[in-house]
Amino acid sequence: MSEPQPATAQDYAARIARVLAWMQARLHEPMPLITLAEVAGFSPFHFHRIFRGMVGESVQQHVRRLRLERAAGLLKTTERSVLDIALETGYESHEAFTRAFRRQFSCSPTSFRETMRGTASPSPSNFSPMTYSTDELQVELRRLPSRMLLCLRHVGPYDQVGSTWERLCDWAGPRDLIGADTEMIGASYDDPDVTPADKLRYDACLTVPAGTVGEGEIFVRDFPGGMFATMLHEGPYQELGATYAKLYGGWLPQSGYVAADPPCVEFYLNEPETTEPEDLLTQVCIPLKTS
Repeated sequence: MSEPQPATAQDYAARIARVLAWMQARLHEPMPLITLAEVAGFSPFHFHRIFRGMVGESVQQHVRRLRLERAAGLLKTTERSVLDIALETGYESHEAFTRAFRRQFSCSPTSFRETMRGTASPSPSNFSPMTYSTDELQVELRRLPSRMLLCLRHVGPYDQVGSTWERLCDWAGPRDLIGADTEMIGASYDDPDVTPADKLRYDACLTVPAGTVGEGEIFVRDFPGGMFATMLHEGPYQELGATYAKLYGGWLPQSGYVAADPPCVEFYLNEPETTEPEDLLTQVCIPLKTS
């Protein structure tokens, strides 16, 4: 086995602290994901998941909260108009700002100003990485072998992949391509916290014998295998994000490894049609660089 890449928990924390400081100083500017990833020194694909896992909120949530907290400070300490403050904090209209502010503080900007004037303004807190217990980080390193996969691409929300699986299985079943040893694998290429829901890419995959040929939208490709960090997710598929957060924000920074290019893969270990959601088992696997 190759030696892991030289990355430490302190290194990850320093990179996240660097990008947090960069964001704090530029709250009035656009923040493209690729720019944030460059500042942090991570690949754009993995940056957001590492950020969310270590900070405890998505980039979008973090920026929105900081901008609204900045707006709250301006409302308390200045006489500037609500519209002026809204524009400075990245909102294009009084109405959009008021809706966002009400969601955050449960009152309108005007009511907040009247109630809070004269009180101390909050100062930005220092970054402290999220902590995870040992029980939460039961991760195994596995070298997955190559496999031949029969695939059908889904583009859209991840929670709507069921119909794609049905189409794939309806095609494969009559051709005797589903048996006791067939593995069901999902390959996800995009982070749902970053990519619009209607643009998310996902391949529903079945392991098949060499020589299998697809048809139309159903295609065959080789899964090259390699070194993966794997973690067992127990429960509904809708809660897989929490397991990804533990892997990216808890285990990866202290592992010494660096995540490789996508996709991440999920092995579905029991049948969703006959299993209660809380009993579903999914092996989540993120690819690792080993050289």
